Amino acid sequence: EKNLAKAFEWFLKAAEQGDAVAQRHVADYYDEGKGVEKDPAKKRHWVKKSAAGGDAISQKVFGLMQIIGEEVEKNVEQGVALLKQAAIKGDIDARVRLGILHVNDEHGKKNLPLAYFWFTVVGENNQLAKQGLATVNAEIKPDEMLRALDMVSDFKNNPPKPSDGTPSAEDPIDALLKKHGAKTGDELEAANR
Repeated sequence: EKNLAKAFEWFLKAAEQGDAVAQRHVADYYDEGKGVEKDPAKKRHWVKKSAAGGDAISQKVFGLMQIIGEEVEKNVEQGVALLKQAAIKGDIDARVRLGILHVNDEHGKKNLPLAYFWFTVVGENNQLAKQGLATVNAEIKPDEMLRALDMVSDFKNNPPKPSDGTPSAEDPIDALLKKHGAKTGDELEAANR
């Protein structure tokens, strides 16, 4: 317990200096009560700062919190944007969760080509992605699958860089969708209205 408290102190010092990974660790300590008393408000504060600082794991965690409205105000759009940033940085779980999000219509984000894309870029060894692809394969149209495969090829041959978060910066995944004639999330929502 003494070592955890000391480790927390060091992480907190680094976090206060702006280190995004240390900020994530501080959030974890507050979440789990390791070396410090549990504090959900401080956990939220530090995971949000860490996500804003570019830490992929925190982007995934805070994005999911926003999508489901867990401990924060629900904001599906911002949550999806953070998940995409984590996925672009290579976070496999974020990629799987984006695939799941686009298979289901729970949050108004059903987009089978995008689901196929995310499950495919996960790789062959992920059981959830395999199950997701089986679900998508049962519903996806051939032209949508071809578009998705072209997007996967583009993604693997020319990986996009995460956007810098500025309002004018185009989402790299939306740019990939547009390039291949697939509908972006905004276009799907507009078509469903």
